[in-house]
Amino acid sequence: MRHTIYKNLRCGVAHAGLPTHKAHYSRDGAKTFYLTYPKNPDGTLNMTVPSCSIVANPVRMFEGVKHHFSELLKKLRDAEDPTLVSAFDCSVKRLWGVGAGKNIIAMTEEDFLGKA
Repeated sequence: MRHTIYKNLRCGVAHAGLPTHKAHYSRDGAKTFYLTYPKNPDGTLNMTVPSCSIVANPVRMFEGVKHHFSELLKKLRDAEDPTLVSAFDCSVKRLWGVGAGKNIIAMTEEDFLGKA
């Protein structure tokens, strides 16, 4: 299931700006993701083959991401897990270039704030 979600939603959106043709969105449904499979002659799902499509509920995805980051921030602020805090610090320094000199933004603060 993870591979199907990754391939059809994440890769499609990240690399092409759109999900693949197998991915669909619906606000209906109690779960975040549904994978559809062809049926066997007896009516059971044939889960030995790749799924036919994936249906994602964007509202549930948003709620899940928001919950995940709220919990992450709580854990970082509590600082009870030094490994988590260290990994976060390393990521921020690497991704944001902290300590690597000034960041260059090709506009004034007034331009950025829409006051120019």
